[in-house]
Amino acid sequence: MVRAARTGEAQTDLDFVMPMANGEVRHFTGSVHPLRDEHGQPNGAIAVLTDITERVLARERLTASEARFRSLVGSINDVIFTLDTDLRVTSVYGTPLRPLAIDPHAYVGRPVQEAIERIGGAEEPFRRALTGKSVTVEWQLEGVGMPLYYQIVLSPVIEGGQVTGLVGVGRDVTTQHLAEMELARSNRELDQFAHVVSHDLQEPLRKVRYFGQALKDDYGDRLDERGVDYLSRMLSAGARMQDMINDLLTYSRITTRPQPFAPVDLTRVAESVLADMDARLLSEKAQVSVEPLPTVEADPMQMRQLMQNLISNAIKYHRPGEPARVHVWSLPDVEPGWAALVVRDEGIGFDPGQAERIFQPFERLVGRSQYEGSGVGLAICKKIVERHGGTIQADARPGEGATFTVRLPLRQPGQPSDRGPAAG
Repeated sequence: MVRAARTGEAQTDLDFVMPMANGEVRHFTGSVHPLRDEHGQPNGAIAVLTDITERVLARERLTASEARFRSLVGSINDVIFTLDTDLRVTSVYGTPLRPLAIDPHAYVGRPVQEAIERIGGAEEPFRRALTGKSVTVEWQLEGVGMPLYYQIVLSPVIEGGQVTGLVGVGRDVTTQHLAEMELARSNRELDQFAHVVSHDLQEPLRKVRYFGQALKDDYGDRLDERGVDYLSRMLSAGARMQDMINDLLTYSRITTRPQPFAPVDLTRVAESVLADMDARLLSEKAQVSVEPLPTVEADPMQMRQLMQNLISNAIKYHRPGEPARVHVWSLPDVEPGWAALVVRDEGIGFDPGQAERIFQPFERLVGRSQYEGSGVGLAICKKIVERHGGTIQADARPGEGATFTVRLPLRQPGQPSDRGPAAG
């Protein structure tokens, strides 16, 4: 201001900091213009100041936020980039594609086609994304010593109803792809095992059971007491072996031969299971009550297997001399998007410390002489539930019954919202 008053020169675009009386520091911008007397000589000055403190603080916050963003993006293995509508790269964040010696930052300002030609890709997915649709594309690349798999997810940027550019995320999915290939190979081997079990093992077992039964029917009256006992044990062991093979087949096919997901009304499933068990319920005087259950997206056949195994297990382990009493209901207060099915019995229960062990194949907490079964039923339940992205939990006390709680998502990821009527 003094300079303007002395020299008559205006000063503009002045930025300065001024401490206030309360200790606060304020930021100002302004200009100083000279005042002149009647002879045109400078005899003073006038200053125009604007408080820009909030603008300066906002700029500092933005700079800090950008620094945090760049630090975050720089710490991940993904590449995030933006394109304009001419498919020119406008910005890139992330790490270079080291296995291919490609630095995506070098392509800023250049057509994306130059980058994707390096990895043998095509421009078509990018053009498709410009129509307003999100696009995911995966390319197999030639790496050093082994193929690499790279995935790019393209999302349109829409402003005022118009596509103004694209945001892309590139990710190395080689590890995931190789894991999926290994899983597919493992499933093929498991399916081959199931084929061997269902054909090569069952055929000699059928002959053992057939000729054992023929021996009992045709020559049973000629055997002494010990011979009859031996034959009965052989037939009983054959029947258990058949049950075990059938359960192993069911267990192995949960993931190797699944059915498509569809809406499944669990109430109808439970009613259908009970209808098939009617003769057993009558003979054992078992009481099973079923309250309304939710509808979930699931494999219909596997939901039936799950319900049948849980109810059958609850009926089986009743207290000696008392009929089984089983209650089936759903919990009302669960997190959104989930359902909780509960199967509660009033049977013999078990040690709560064994709650995880009972879901392992062939694990039995009581002797086979007391309760029949292969020891695979609950393992099948656990595998079915896990295939559907859910959980199963057992709670019990000796002599106080057992409670099995199954939590399932109402909808499976990637499933369309309209799937038609529910299966039962």
